[in-house]
Amino acid sequence: MGSVGLTGCQLPESSINRQDSAPNIGLYFISGTRKSYNIAKTLSLAGCKVFVRLEPSLKELQDSSHPNYVDRQYCAWLYTDSQINVVHNTAETRTVDAVLYEMCLAPPLYPAELSEWIRRSPHVAAWNSSWHEASFTENIRSELRIVGNFFKFMPKTQSVVLHNGRLFMRPTAIFSRSLCQGAFVHPYFLGDLELCREMFEEPWEVGTLRNIRLIFSGDAASPRRRVLIEEMRKFIMQRTDVRLVSEYQEALSGRLGPGSQKSVLWLPGFNPSANIIPWAKWPPVLRQCDFCLCPPGYEQKSHRVVECLLQGSIPILHCPNEYAIGLTDGVDCIVVRDSDWQTGVRRALEFDANMVAQLRGNVARLVTDELSHEATARRWLGYMGVGEQRL
Repeated sequence: MGSVGLTGCQLPESSINRQDSAPNIGLYFISGTRKSYNIAKTLSLAGCKVFVRLEPSLKELQDSSHPNYVDRQYCAWLYTDSQINVVHNTAETRTVDAVLYEMCLAPPLYPAELSEWIRRSPHVAAWNSSWHEASFTENIRSELRIVGNFFKFMPKTQSVVLHNGRLFMRPTAIFSRSLCQGAFVHPYFLGDLELCREMFEEPWEVGTLRNIRLIFSGDAASPRRRVLIEEMRKFIMQRTDVRLVSEYQEALSGRLGPGSQKSVLWLPGFNPSANIIPWAKWPPVLRQCDFCLCPPGYEQKSHRVVECLLQGSIPILHCPNEYAIGLTDGVDCIVVRDSDWQTGVRRALEFDANMVAQLRGNVARLVTDELSHEATARRWLGYMGVGEQRL
């Protein structure tokens, strides 16, 4: 297999504005979570005409004193993105092919607008953006509260896309089919054109030997990730066939080489706001790494998995079904069973070059089939019932 790289980070203006070639999609967002931007931007990059009714104002989303500002700041980009149409009333929009509205713990501020949009749309889906990682009792209580807020819209809702958690026995999907949201890249790699090109378009070769066998880099501030990362560091340090590298520049220098010891790039950050590797350097560093450790943090799944796959780095993870792209242990990833992360890391360190190349070839096929803007948008359009339309 030759080089891998996806194209299409910036669509020509003519294709974005054509009304007859791709679906018109209405998105109604309430909470201001970062995934609001991811959904809207991915659909627009694939050529859809996207109309967004966003309840928080730009000023509210840019309020750094808000407790969820770290997450909400990306949603503010919806107001300034030229490829996305933010409307102040759903009556401003033409009839859309599908509406996706957000379900969350807060009720909609403009239920009459949402009702009218739903009435005019042939396809209606909901996105349950609330986390589902507490105790069973707390999860059920949260779901029932959401049902109370959105009950009037649920009978007309054909499917509910769930942010996380199990798909079955969810009160918010009582009238419809339940689907898994999956994961996106970090919003920076969609919102910034140069970063988008670096993440999606730079080619890499399946059979090329890489400088780094394993990488972990990123936020280690969440309690469970902090503990797990420290355990893995101690485990790796006990191995005589490994050398620990603590400067990302070494991965890019080409000086490390295969050697008798495998290089492990280890850069945990214990400050939530710390960015250990600059955004522009993250994709090229990943293109030098065979495997990427993707532990749970504040939630089970991570944008890290999608980003490493896009660069041909094989993820080590514990919840493949959360990504909804068909990840399979020993084929295009390493799946950790029963919290045994040591075994996952050991497998990655002990695979020979031929086995790594075989896994990377499977990753290349997965990237082509599932992770382009068009493929991701097609998946979401399918969730909304308009997947048969061509992008």
